[in-house]
Amino acid sequence: MSTDRVFDVGCESLSTDLYDASVDRFALLGSDVRGLAVYVHLPFCVSRCLSCDRITTTNHGADTIDRYLSLLDAEMQQVTRRIGTGRPVSQLHIGGGTPNSLSHAQLARVTDTVERHFTLLADASVSIDADPRRCTLTQLELLRGLGYVDIRFELRELSPPKDYNLGRACAPELLADVVTNARAVGFDRVHVDLVYGLPQQDSASLRAAVEALVAIGPDRVLCHPFTRREQDFPHQQLIGIDSMPSLADKMSMFATIADAFQAAGYVWIGINGFVRPDDELVTAQADGELFRGWLGYCKASSPWLMGFGLGAMTELPGIVAQNTTAFDDWMARLSAGQAPERTGVTLSNDAASERDVFMRLGASLRVNINEPEAADSRIFSALASDGLLETDGDTLKVTTTGRYVLNQYWQDSSLYQRWYKGCA
Repeated sequence: MSTDRVFDVGCESLSTDLYDASVDRFALLGSDVRGLAVYVHLPFCVSRCLSCDRITTTNHGADTIDRYLSLLDAEMQQVTRRIGTGRPVSQLHIGGGTPNSLSHAQLARVTDTVERHFTLLADASVSIDADPRRCTLTQLELLRGLGYVDIRFELRELSPPKDYNLGRACAPELLADVVTNARAVGFDRVHVDLVYGLPQQDSASLRAAVEALVAIGPDRVLCHPFTRREQDFPHQQLIGIDSMPSLADKMSMFATIADAFQAAGYVWIGINGFVRPDDELVTAQADGELFRGWLGYCKASSPWLMGFGLGAMTELPGIVAQNTTAFDDWMARLSAGQAPERTGVTLSNDAASERDVFMRLGASLRVNINEPEAADSRIFSALASDGLLETDGDTLKVTTTGRYVLNQYWQDSSLYQRWYKGCA
């Protein structure tokens, strides 16, 4: 397939001056009624999972975490000095790592830090990643009390590990109890990020896990294919190459997932999401107002994202940037009052328009072909020639085949790889 040609992006070092200039351009936009998206990265984990493709550290104690949180505050100050304190936020997500491995006091401190720099809109989507194996009822009550309305669980194995201890394995009975408790304490929605395409996995072995997840009944499910990337994550060298399923196998697995959730009454939204039929995202997709950004799907939202912490992503006018992934470097620079080192890409007007087309195709599955920003023949020819897009009058649409194929390219299990591919 020629799909890879669409996703060639060069990553380079970004100077602090270049980053600050983009922040200043954002500041000139004024307050956006749709609000900004904010991502805070907490990289701490108790242990490193074999299949982990997150920016994490296991070498830490309580004092290190406290110092990290102080430096998060300093990083936010660097930004809010330029854009002003109290900018409205429509999406806040706390990711990791394992955010709920922090103490109660540390979790409260994270929330307080964000709220001192930004203003959460009344209807903001406020979510946090969590490992269900660490979710006590008291912790769930605390998180809900702190204002989190959505909780997200990432699953890699919904059963005890077999030949590979891939990590994030959770027994269905435990997950069912945690989901019940989360709803009991008042969370609006329970999300599951389901990773598939794992070593030695096939459609048959995946089916039982998917059926168990359907029975548990999360409100939203996002599906992400796993890719072995030993050059980026050296610990994955322990995963045998021969154990990895092919692209065709992954497509078959995704079809198994799609069939199971749709048979249970879920609605397929965007490229890789399944939600209950009464979810607001179903209406948003039908009305062409579904937005797909680096934090996932939501109703029409600001395209701008500010990320804070180790390896955090930011998208602002003209740039897509990532903070350094070197823990000691991030800590040292902020301790010295400097901005973290960043890598990323600068976007021309044409490149930004191209990215916008990708995002809308990945969400509402269609764009108006007469819109100026949709007139990029390179995108259309590369994807249409593979049968992934089709025209219907003035509309360019993702085909049914396209939904299966593009998920394999746009929704990698490593959230730090997704933005390289033109879409979050």
